[in-house]
Amino acid sequence: MKRIKYLILGVMVYLIFLVVLMPASVVLRFVTLPPQVKINGVDGSIWHGSIDTVQAYGRQAEQVEWQIHPLSLLTGALNLDVNVGNRNSAIYGKTNLTLTPSTVKVMDLMLQTDSQTVIGKARLPFRSEVAGEINLSVSEFAYGQPWCERLSGHLQLHNLEVNNQFGDFPFGSFRLGMDCDQGDVIVTTTEKDNQIGVSGRLWLKANAQVQLQAKIKPTNNMPANVRDNLNFLGQPDAQGAYPLTYSGRVPGL
Repeated sequence: MKRIKYLILGVMVYLIFLVVLMPASVVLRFVTLPPQVKINGVDGSIWHGSIDTVQAYGRQAEQVEWQIHPLSLLTGALNLDVNVGNRNSAIYGKTNLTLTPSTVKVMDLMLQTDSQTVIGKARLPFRSEVAGEINLSVSEFAYGQPWCERLSGHLQLHNLEVNNQFGDFPFGSFRLGMDCDQGDVIVTTTEKDNQIGVSGRLWLKANAQVQLQAKIKPTNNMPANVRDNLNFLGQPDAQGAYPLTYSGRVPGL
């Protein structure tokens, strides 16, 4: 009887070590990826591994690393830390993820990239080209229909510039607050959060629909070519602010 117990214990220990030390490259052989996603240079185990490059939908992330916290499995969840790139990479970020059968939670997300990486090959209205740096910070996010159940964070845009058939528009820097309302992502800004006097709110809704209700009021820091084109937005209100409204699909999608 003791021999059987020892045998069973030995088999269990062997299986545990087998799972813990299983190479990530072996596991990924059994994973069917979308045709738009390619990975190269897989190293390490499923618990602590790395990927040299991940190509997805015309964008590329480098030096993707993850580390799973095994004790989280006891609660029926998968908790892991994820790091992407370095400060010289096109995409640099880190976060803590919790995955369950019903939801995805993100904690302490930090992401640095640029507008060209985000926009990719999407065609924007008026043949617009956008340049600028993007810093995203999210303290908490929980997935829900259509986008979120909880969201707390902010988005910073630096040296934002739009070039199109109407001219060059250097908009400068923006700080945008982010939260969640009935599943929609809400993005807000005030006149104090940017140098061109924009204030208002944007709703990101289901099916990539977006609604914008905002206004722009001339400031001393507003570039002349931006000020000269404000009349195209309509008539200003009593405070001298011009309307910024839009309702439809996200431009470029």
